[in-house]
Amino acid sequence: MKLVKKMTKYRGLGGLHGSAHGEAGVGGRLRALNELRRLEGPMLLDIGCGDGAYTVRMASEFQQVLAIDVEHDRLEFFRASSPPANINIVEGSAASVDLLDESVDIATAIEVVEHLGSSFDPVVKELCRVLRPSGVVAITTPNRWWPLEQHGWIIRNYRVSGILFPFLTWIRPLHRRLSDASAFSVRELDRMLAPHGLRRIGLRYMWPPLDGHPKLRPAAHRIFAALSAIGLGAFGQTSVLVYAKA
Repeated sequence: MKLVKKMTKYRGLGGLHGSAHGEAGVGGRLRALNELRRLEGPMLLDIGCGDGAYTVRMASEFQQVLAIDVEHDRLEFFRASSPPANINIVEGSAASVDLLDESVDIATAIEVVEHLGSSFDPVVKELCRVLRPSGVVAITTPNRWWPLEQHGWIIRNYRVSGILFPFLTWIRPLHRRLSDASAFSVRELDRMLAPHGLRRIGLRYMWPPLDGHPKLRPAAHRIFAALSAIGLGAFGQTSVLVYAKA
């Protein structure tokens, strides 16, 4: 594992393909979301779709899918992968979506909201505009109470692994200064989404899937299960949430 790396064009530690990949990561997030709300219906809006790793897995349960992202190179990779015909890939901001009012059944933001910054409210407002009255927003995002910054710390022109400086995620001023991604607690997200008419109807926490460390995975997952059993699941790595439009 590389603990220090020169900054590149792409944010996060996953390079072109993103950081939340691997079967345990992708499949685990989608299973957790489906346990909270079945991801199916006529229309899916997937914001921050990246290279489509999640979008393609969800597409079979929808008649139409609009996948949107601002990063050109990731979308080019997505297009070159021969995605299903029902996916429409669009380069642009989720704060302005070319869809009719109340035309979307489910909107997904998988490992996205932590990167929105000042666009958070405009994007959520737009999601609420296009959602049907019974529609939901399904979100996965790093949990603020997980002690490691998953996107690393930015020190000068280097990205330093979050492993080197644990618990800085709990100190908000330092986190804002040293990270280019946000970190939210569930209560914070509830407060931020409530003014837009979104009410949380489901919550799960995920521990690290450890796709890149198969030898460590069995023992680590036993430890994670034990922590959850004694009520420490809220310190898991990822928050998995579903919000309903009021």
